[in-house]
Amino acid sequence: MNRKVLITAVSILAVMLVGIAVLMFVLFSGGNSGNKLFSGRQDPVLCAVPSNAVAVARFSNLKEASTCVWSYKVPSKGSKGRKPSFEKILADSVIAGAFPLLAKSAVAVSYHYAKDLTPLYIMDAGRCGDTDYDSEVEKVSAIATASGYVLKDCDCSTILSVNELLRKRRILLLSPSISVINSSLRHLNDGVSIYDAGGFAAVASKVSSGSRIYANVSGAEQIYRKILDPGYRNQVKVLSGFADWAAWTVEFTQTSVRLCGTAVSDMDTDLIRVFASLSASSSSFCEILPSSTVFALSIPMDSADDFSEAFDRYLDGKMKLSDARSLRKSLSRKIGEEPLQWFKSLKPSEVAVAWFPSRGKLKSVNLIRSSRRQSSDSLNRDYEYAGVLKALFGDIFDRGKESCSCCMDGWIVSGDRDAVTEFRKASEYTLARKLEDAALDGEIPSSAAFVAYFSVDADAAVKTSFSADWNRSLDKVLEDTDFMPAFLTLDPVRKSMPQINLNLYSSKLLRTQALLDEGTDVEIRIPSGPFTVKNSDTGRNNLFVQNKNLSLSLKEESGKGIWTIPFKTPLCGSVVNVDMYSNGRLQFLFASGSSLYITDRKGRFVNPYPVDLGREILLGPALYGQRGAYELLILHKDNSIVKYGLDGKPAPEWQEISPEETVVALPEKIVAGSSVCWVVRTTRQTLIYPENGGKPLSNFKGNAILRPDAGIRVVEDGVISAQSYDGKERKIKI
Repeated sequence: MNRKVLITAVSILAVMLVGIAVLMFVLFSGGNSGNKLFSGRQDPVLCAVPSNAVAVARFSNLKEASTCVWSYKVPSKGSKGRKPSFEKILADSVIAGAFPLLAKSAVAVSYHYAKDLTPLYIMDAGRCGDTDYDSEVEKVSAIATASGYVLKDCDCSTILSVNELLRKRRILLLSPSISVINSSLRHLNDGVSIYDAGGFAAVASKVSSGSRIYANVSGAEQIYRKILDPGYRNQVKVLSGFADWAAWTVEFTQTSVRLCGTAVSDMDTDLIRVFASLSASSSSFCEILPSSTVFALSIPMDSADDFSEAFDRYLDGKMKLSDARSLRKSLSRKIGEEPLQWFKSLKPSEVAVAWFPSRGKLKSVNLIRSSRRQSSDSLNRDYEYAGVLKALFGDIFDRGKESCSCCMDGWIVSGDRDAVTEFRKASEYTLARKLEDAALDGEIPSSAAFVAYFSVDADAAVKTSFSADWNRSLDKVLEDTDFMPAFLTLDPVRKSMPQINLNLYSSKLLRTQALLDEGTDVEIRIPSGPFTVKNSDTGRNNLFVQNKNLSLSLKEESGKGIWTIPFKTPLCGSVVNVDMYSNGRLQFLFASGSSLYITDRKGRFVNPYPVDLGREILLGPALYGQRGAYELLILHKDNSIVKYGLDGKPAPEWQEISPEETVVALPEKIVAGSSVCWVVRTTRQTLIYPENGGKPLSNFKGNAILRPDAGIRVVEDGVISAQSYDGKERKIKI
């Protein structure tokens, strides 16, 4: 079990239900120890939770709570800086084996609002009159007293009106607040518990035994004041219209936490009912999102009409449908057609919005997956339909200056011009590919009524979402991982509220078997020849040779000399034939120092050569193309690769290739149908670049990077593949 993950799951849950469900509301308002279902009041520990709790975490046992959460609790404030908290001290003692009996006992933590969000810890300490627990109870009492906590040791047999399930149990109540302890005792005496809170019994009957989390969604403001940054807290009140109570079972694996649950709702105007009436549809937004995406949400839809009708019923219940219709009518006059009809004409199957970092700020774009063929793929296209998604699906799709759009692989991306431009650049390495690199591609939700993605490892998300104390907790959680993505889905259930599933994964993405680049100390092998060239006079192959005194010779393959000319500097490892005048008579092109040279078949230098390129050449040239349209690729000593014309001028369309790692060979040109790419080998990996250079198409990480000796295979038109360090065959779209 990964003991660092649950606290982050709870954090993600907070941000998902506020940063997603809450933002969704803004949009719409303008380990497991078993699977036996509990029914009624059948969990004794929960029967001791007071009815005014706003959230409850119920763990299978104290050891699980200690190892998964409390051992990573941030220190509490003290007179001399920060000191270990009650939870931290208790957890460390449990892990050290100081509580062999209590470690196996069930425990619940409930949160109550008493001027501040205050915890109440409830521990099962065996049967009434059982003295085996006495020594451990004394140790807990000592820790509580030293930490400023109040402990109440309850023999439930002395509480006459207590629930039958607790009558024979001994429980420990601990809290930093005496008022919370007294409130708990009053509830026990009156036989009242969390099961008497409206909606709790219904939602508790829907989740299985083991570790569980319950949240009073309608009272969420009290929870999130403690957890979230004020920027989120100010919007929490809208959660009162999402559902009543929600509950999840928690399942642990070595690298993940999975929360599977649902919510209950008695109000037709609760937001969750919008999705209860929809069916699951396929989602593919991860295939277009940049790998750096911080937060994104998607609404897959088989029918735009079904979603629009469900949404309008919700707005009607909130008495906001007339405002929405007024906005849509205004847009109709602007764009020349009714917004929903325009949207349906795209044959849409998914709408999404994504936030991603760019130049130190978060940018955002709207996305529509359309099966209708788009006319062009241009960043310069003005967007005529600004505000349509906002009018149809709410304020979360309000991109402000939604002035620009482009088309990418069946998606229409819109936003301000900078956001669209940066999104397109960042999408060269997609979120789907990043998840594949982390071996999490099988965890991407394939269908749902609603999907949201959140990356807790992203600096922008951590710094802007959580309170300072929770940021410190997250820093500790992230010490052993560099990628922690989460997905939340709403999955329809026939004749019931949707399942609310939250899956959180922990990955060390940059862990790698790949060799480290040896930098400038790497010695690149420069071929010394002889170089085979064709003699157009004889039609035979000749050998172009640089002698020990640096002079140049042309020889027959038998070794017989044809001519020799003086030369003063070493060649750069390549001599190739060119037809400079396009008349069938071939010359010999080579490089030395910072210049290109051409000699004819008789050993005479051809004007205007030599041509100085302005910087030292390490290796080259590599010659591609045909007479009249030659392409020369040069590897310079500054580790850059440049494409030149035969005149020695850089190709105007070329974007310089400059890998961080040392390039060890000239690029290889690969043609896959109608597409072209360049294969560049470095000391550590193989990189694939587009036809005009620039940034690599193969931005894999960790063990997923391509081996430096990987063979390149054409899979289909526009797709190649090569083997990565983990032995997988990775596909690259070019």
